[in-house]
Amino acid sequence: MNGTERALITEVSLALSSEVRVGILDTISNSLATVGEIAERLGIRPSVCSHHLNILKKVGLVRCSKSGQFSVYSRITTRVEMLVKVLSIYLEGGEYEIRRPEIPAADDSSGR
Repeated sequence: MNGTERALITEVSLALSSEVRVGILDTISNSLATVGEIAERLGIRPSVCSHHLNILKKVGLVRCSKSGQFSVYSRITTRVEMLVKVLSIYLEGGEYEIRRPEIPAADDSSGR
C-alpha cells in the first residue's frame, strides 16, 4: 500500500469515526433525504447534521442534489463498497490499487 492509498483510507476512516456520520449513512442508505429529515430521524439539530454531511460529502461518501428548493442527500454506494473491499484485501495481506474517484459536483443530479 502506498502513501496515497494510506491517506485515502485514513481520510474515509476518519469520516466514519463518528456515530452521527455512520447514522447518516444508514439513514440515507435506501432513500434520498433532506437535512431536516435526516436530522429529525437522528434526533440532532439541522446545523449539526449539515456539518456532518459536509464531512461525508468531502470524502465522497454522499452526494447532494437539488429537488425543487431543497437539497437532498444520497449515499455513494460504490465508494462505501470500495472501502470495504480494500480493507478486506488489506487485512488478508493482499494488495489492491486505490484510485481517488471523481466526486460529483454538488449540483450533479445525473446519479453517477
